[in-house]
Amino acid sequence: MDKPEKPTGTEIILKPQVPFEDERGKMDYHILTESIDWIGTLITKKGSLRANHYHPEQEQKLLLISGKCVSIFKDLSKEDSEIKHQLVEPGDLVVTAANVAHAVVYLEDCVQINLVKGEREPDNYGKHTITYELVKKEEIEKYMKMYE
Repeated sequence: MDKPEKPTGTEIILKPQVPFEDERGKMDYHILTESIDWIGTLITKKGSLRANHYHPEQEQKLLLISGKCVSIFKDLSKEDSEIKHQLVEPGDLVVTAANVAHAVVYLEDCVQINLVKGEREPDNYGKHTITYELVKKEEIEKYMKMYE
């Protein structure tokens, strides 16, 4: 199977491209657009807000293992870009291009895996990750109600 195209100025959700199931159970494979250097696990509580930033050079991939959340994003390369949002369910891989501001509102307790090419050293936060208030704390409830 061919690799998916790299997103540009967008955030997309990929369903598993190569599902496999037999009498032992199920495996879902995602085909990535680039190699991975860092893998992180995020465990987040219902009602929380994460991200509210963008990555100037890196594509980011988040695989939702359990729970449900809302991914909110905006293409910063276009002045008139609208804020968009989408529901993320277990097994979905959210792929966010560089220079796309993104935030996540958690509808349930969630477990996610973060996959990144490059590094995410906490000491280099202002280099690989730039704060951008896409979602204000008072807007969390708005997004939660949209997806009840």
